[in-house]
Amino acid sequence: MPFDVYLDDDGRIRKLRHRFSFVNGRQEAPVAVASTTLLYDFGVPADVRLPAGDDIYAGRIAEE
Repeated sequence: MPFDVYLDDDGRIRKLRHRFSFVNGRQEAPVAVASTTLLYDFGVPADVRLPAGDDIYAGRIAEE
């Protein structure tokens, strides 16, 4: 999947952008997707917790 990545002066990734399209089988026209992730506050302590078990999907995505 092609993507653009933007680095800061220290070589850290600051922005990541994906653009792609796919056909979902329910319509003829492809679905366009654009996703941008911004990364910041490097070195700041973070309070990270796992989601509840009921909030995690561990199955398979259906294929045609």
